[in-house]
Amino acid sequence: MKGILLQQTDMQELETLIRGIIREEFSALTKTSDNSEANSQVEEPFLNKMEASQLLGVSLPTFSKLLHDGCVKSYQIGRRRKFKRSELLASIRSKNRQVNM
Repeated sequence: MKGILLQQTDMQELETLIRGIIREEFSALTKTSDNSEANSQVEEPFLNKMEASQLLGVSLPTFSKLLHDGCVKSYQIGRRRKFKRSELLASIRSKNRQVNM
């Protein structure tokens, strides 16, 4: 009888340990996924050349000239150039300030 009680106690301790480990791992996983969700919400999608030129209200040749002159920040992804909306708008705002001064 003592052997059975000892085994049940050991099993309960083992179960408690396993539950604690699972809780810790689950908590760590949810914290990691919360951070990645927050980061993904902060990231903005890239625009292609056509979308960027439409956003700025200029033709593709004009946009290409702005790009070539370094007026617009771009990112090379593979063989293509991509643009962030916020950076495009910021570059135009800074150009407008320079013209108005």
